[in-house]
Amino acid sequence: MIRTCRSLFLAVLFGWVSLNGGWIQAQEPPAPGSDRLVQMNSVFGRPRQATKDSIYFINGDVLGGEVTNEILHLTAPYGEIMLPLRKCAGISFENSERAGETVITLNANRLSGIFSDRTINFRIESANAEVPIRKDRIRMIILRKSPLEVGLLNSSVDTDLFVMKNGDLMTGKFLEQGIKIRQDLNEVTVPLPESESIDFSRSEDGIATIRRRNGETTSGVLQTEELTLVLDIGIRLDSVFKDRLIRFSAGDGIRKAFAELDRTSPHLAELPSEDDTPPRPTAPPPTPTSLPTPTEMPLPTQTPSPSATALPEPIVFESEKYGFRIERPNESWRITTEPEELRSLNEDAVVAFESPEGVFSMVILEHLPQVSLDEYVSAVSPDLENVELLSDEKGTLTGFPARKRVFRGTHNDLPFRFFYTLVAKGEDRMQIVSWCAESTLTEQLVKQINVLENSFGPYQPPSPAPRKSPTRLPVRGGNSGDVPPR
Repeated sequence: MIRTCRSLFLAVLFGWVSLNGGWIQAQEPPAPGSDRLVQMNSVFGRPRQATKDSIYFINGDVLGGEVTNEILHLTAPYGEIMLPLRKCAGISFENSERAGETVITLNANRLSGIFSDRTINFRIESANAEVPIRKDRIRMIILRKSPLEVGLLNSSVDTDLFVMKNGDLMTGKFLEQGIKIRQDLNEVTVPLPESESIDFSRSEDGIATIRRRNGETTSGVLQTEELTLVLDIGIRLDSVFKDRLIRFSAGDGIRKAFAELDRTSPHLAELPSEDDTPPRPTAPPPTPTSLPTPTEMPLPTQTPSPSATALPEPIVFESEKYGFRIERPNESWRITTEPEELRSLNEDAVVAFESPEGVFSMVILEHLPQVSLDEYVSAVSPDLENVELLSDEKGTLTGFPARKRVFRGTHNDLPFRFFYTLVAKGEDRMQIVSWCAESTLTEQLVKQINVLENSFGPYQPPSPAPRKSPTRLPVRGGNSGDVPPR
């Protein structure tokens, strides 16, 4: 099957972020009183970047840049919410028709409903352009880390937790100082500061069960119809009907929120582990326009010796298995052969490269003995709008029949350039593909792309080491070197 990378050629926009990112269990934040700084490292199983937002599309594309909406408007079962975007860590539009759209805030709150905003405004960093994106095309939005969340998480550890009937989790405080219940013929006001928990699960029957901090339990018919919730993220929810709440838990709300997320929807968020040892330094998580660095790969459990040093990335990729070699244009280009990263680009990608300026390249190898080079060429083109073939050259590349083609096209009205070198190597058909935004392309980068393409060649096994002559023992005797007879 000929792979044309249709959803992946736009990686200059949506980068190398793998959609296979591992699900990670939620871990608890620091204990109350701890001064350890924490941030959510991931939401919905996707890593949060330090400087960029990421939009994951339904078709598998990923776009890196900045969401510019300041406020999003969420209609939840318990009220209308004007949600400050930068108080959010991630938004999921998956299963929106069945379960609604879900927000995870910086402090592990989960809110759900339907956004009335039809479009998300997004500034694409690589092209310095802002485009509106219909939310119907979006699978999820992963927002960059924020300095706000460190203070928000640490300052609100002792807050209260609200569990809503639809499964939402929110931390904050009741505005009211007490709630009214009726026991037999008496109406009693229970002070909320004295309450450890309130079970609203039978509120439809009019019953609420209150557990006080002194251990006493009180039940009765709930007389308070509406409550006001003041959330830690700065939102006030007025007139929340009592039937919308299931449970109220006083104190340690952030810890309980993370535990609840882990129990009801594991893998939504991750915090640094809570051991006493300092966290091991790691490279920043891969951004939507960068390849993972070697330090992001799992490290061996064995402690390296003090003299151990990191090995530099190889200039040459060569593989006996695939039968070819290819070189980076220079040491500033990055290279990856990590299987998950390659699969996120194309199932048949063998190696991939990236320049600091934002040029991306990869080599695709397919075993297609029945497909001629011309047939292969006719089946391969970028999945762009307004595609224009700029050049088409026939020739050879290190002795193999080859075609070099250059395309120009647009995506979301942004122009891109694609460079193809297609090679017939025995029964294999290969693509050396490079691409970038037109605004990025320079004459120097075109030369570097040519260096990459022209470095392709057959795999050369290493030359055998020269055989050493056997060591002759020194002997006494004549010049002939013979051992004298005894």
